[in-house]
Amino acid sequence: MRLSIFLFLCAVLFVCPSCTTTDTVRFDLYFLNASIRERTLGFIEGATVSLDLCVYDISDPEVLRALAGKVAQGVAVRVVTEADNLAELGLLTRELEVVVDDDRGLMHCKYMIADGKQVWGGSTNLTKTSLDNHYNDIFIASDPFIVRRFQNHFEHCMNGLFKGDRPSAQDKGSIYFSPEDLPFNALMNLLSSAKEEVLIGIYAFSDYRIAHFLKVLSAHGVKIYVFADRGWNQGSPYSQSVEVDQYALLRYDLLETGLMHHKFIVVDRSAVLFGTYNFTASAETKNDEYLILSREASVVERFRQRFFELWKASE
Repeated sequence: MRLSIFLFLCAVLFVCPSCTTTDTVRFDLYFLNASIRERTLGFIEGATVSLDLCVYDISDPEVLRALAGKVAQGVAVRVVTEADNLAELGLLTRELEVVVDDDRGLMHCKYMIADGKQVWGGSTNLTKTSLDNHYNDIFIASDPFIVRRFQNHFEHCMNGLFKGDRPSAQDKGSIYFSPEDLPFNALMNLLSSAKEEVLIGIYAFSDYRIAHFLKVLSAHGVKIYVFADRGWNQGSPYSQSVEVDQYALLRYDLLETGLMHHKFIVVDRSAVLFGTYNFTASAETKNDEYLILSREASVVERFRQRFFELWKASE
């Protein structure tokens, strides 16, 4: 009964999709094999006054050296990170202002703010494998609204306000922090607008609600493509890949030493959602995450091109 009600609501959404916010923010985008490491280290090196990091994991030796160098230069470095990964910061914890996440879920965000003027973010962790081996993306943005939204989120976290403690932003723009800004609703609203094509690049896909809604879209003639991480989706009993494979074009990565770690959706060549949010219930309710909606043509097209690069590489 619950599933029938859900599918009915999905059908209603399909017929009467909610309007989503149009964004006019420009993003510089980079993917694996397109200078992710260099751009990330350059971002850190460019900080002259302050550097705020809200990241799941920090263990890459070059990144740790760069952070130590910033501290030595007198740059104020603050870190919010996942408690389980704190030890990887080593002796740097003595020199940084560090706050660890609570135990209600993961601190799964990945972003940095330099001098209160520029934001680095995306799907990339600050680890050697994530920077060098995984299929990932990063963005760099200096738009004041983007910076302010991320800075506000960071200050909440520095004050110990995590999932369920932070208020939802009255002016979200096109940035949705989980759980307070309901990124799942933004995701479903975007999917409900699809008329021709949905491209999904995802690491973990276990949310049955998204899978069933994609089935509804497919029944209405929308072509669904899903490119997913092989290891997680073929190894987890919670994966929806078997369900999705019945009505979508599904492929897995062929990486031997890395992960398909992207999390993005491109709809009808008109909009893209990207960030840290996997298709899991934990991403919606337990973890600290974010999604960004962009309708900027260049951003949408870059992600679309990236999708089909990965798609063809998996043949």
